[in-house]
Amino acid sequence: MNKGQLFYLLLSLSFLGHTQTHSVISRLETYDLTTGKRELILKENVHFEAPNWSKDGTYFIINQEGLLYRISLDGKRREVIETGNAKQCNNDHGISPDGTMIAISNNDLIEGAEFGTSRIYTLPIEGGTPELITKELPSYWHGWAPDGKSMVYTAHRKGDYDIYSIGTDGGKETRLTNDPGLDDGPEYSPDGNYIY
Repeated sequence: MNKGQLFYLLLSLSFLGHTQTHSVISRLETYDLTTGKRELILKENVHFEAPNWSKDGTYFIINQEGLLYRISLDGKRREVIETGNAKQCNNDHGISPDGTMIAISNNDLIEGAEFGTSRIYTLPIEGGTPELITKELPSYWHGWAPDGKSMVYTAHRKGDYDIYSIGTDGGKETRLTNDPGLDDGPEYSPDGNYIY
């Protein structure tokens, strides 16, 4: 499989049956841009999402029910990535530009909080103890800078969702937008000079 000729496609479909039971079928597929051939990597009757292709092209990382899994390209090997106390990861995760770290957004268990408890952590690509990056919440990770020194994310502060940046070692966050409404989904340009 040539990584340069493929992109990955994740289909997560929900069907409501006649008995009013909710069933989900999730599929991870690759699609060859040259031939149009689709190859099924993984299909399960459980919701999984947000695949990342490893930087060396040898595996995928997916999120399933708050845990991260490493999936071999043939779908036959599946292993949990140890995330320490971060067991409620949402779909906002990604691999650092150098391939050594994972950024995650985890819904921390905070007594009395009903929602909005997501904070950003980093951990080694092999798994390990997560390091807290954003102290304030909620914070939803979206992108690494190409140089790996900062990241962008969406956060709810002062009654509004805006885009922020922070160094990958944590510290002070910088608010980048202040428009009313939801500012979401930021990512860096390849040269690191812009975000969208």
